[in-house]
Amino acid sequence: MDLRCGQVAPASTQHSYDVYIFGGFQDTKGYSIKLAKELFRAMHASTRNIHIKVACVFNLNSRYEHGTCYPIYYGVGVNCDSMEIHRVRCENKGPMREVKGARNFIGPKQMMNCYDNSSHEMILHPFSYQHQFQQIDLWLSQSDKFLLKHLSTSPEQEPEDFVPDVRQSLMFIASNPDPSLTIFKENTTLRFRLASGFWQQC
Repeated sequence: MDLRCGQVAPASTQHSYDVYIFGGFQDTKGYSIKLAKELFRAMHASTRNIHIKVACVFNLNSRYEHGTCYPIYYGVGVNCDSMEIHRVRCENKGPMREVKGARNFIGPKQMMNCYDNSSHEMILHPFSYQHQFQQIDLWLSQSDKFLLKHLSTSPEQEPEDFVPDVRQSLMFIASNPDPSLTIFKENTTLRFRLASGFWQQC
């Protein structure tokens, strides 16, 4: 977080940061509250001048339907002129989703910022797998229900495209045992720009 803030203004300045947090809900495994605590702890420990404007997390982002808890907000959009916040559902999640999914499974654990708002480009930095995905062919042979149960932290709350995305990422891992050789040749960062509704590689 401090690294990202440093890209906006040096630590020596009196720059302040308004923070709006949406996400997480009262999941049965407690992942959301754990993540929220880690996030608030990081902001509290930061030397930056941080102002939390909105924190729609945990019980504030929870709704119940037939006894099952669901997030109210899966995603939000912000009008930067009026500061109006509204619920969104992204149909276009950017290029090479299977590559980003593979990174989430067995790539580096550091959080990745994949959009450069100054250049308006989607960026995929080179990475290598941190470990092997054991018996991936066996995983690929399993049913959608099995993948949903074992590869999601909240199976009941996942959107419809979760399992297809997971399967595509597993197929990518199986076909690309070393993405640094097949995708990120010569350690090249991939850049994409949205043009006429489609992501095109720069």
